[in-house]
Amino acid sequence: MESELEFPLDNFMAGLHIVVGTRHESAGGQTKGRLGVRWLGVVDGHAAIVKDSDWIENDVALEGAVPHTGRDLYRESDAWLRGSIIDLNYVHYFRVDKSWALGPMLGFRYEEFKYDIYGYSGIHWTTPVSGEGKVLDYRVTSRFPMWG
Repeated sequence: MESELEFPLDNFMAGLHIVVGTRHESAGGQTKGRLGVRWLGVVDGHAAIVKDSDWIENDVALEGAVPHTGRDLYRESDAWLRGSIIDLNYVHYFRVDKSWALGPMLGFRYEEFKYDIYGYSGIHWTTPVSGEGKVLDYRVTSRFPMWG
């Protein structure tokens, strides 16, 4: 069996971005450091529709059913989303001339998205189906160390 869950990923996020920097003159030019912290959160929790599709392996026909191509099971559900992104980074750069600066960057990004899925309507083979109530909790957490 093959299955696909399609989550809406276009929710609006808003948050706070703070940058703190240092600068000092040295014999060879200027060096600067900058620490950035950003937090974003989901503004509107309604995330639209989650789509769930399933295909039976090799498209095996059920007894008395006519073989067909395409999805065997398809459901749509209402999704609600809570989520946030936290981004930390530090850049220390050296001024080469008035136009150029180079230097290393270190950072870390943390993302967490929690979906609550309610109700469903769709089709199982040729039979319409629907239901109410909470049908799924889904959580995605990502951690990204960064350097460059």
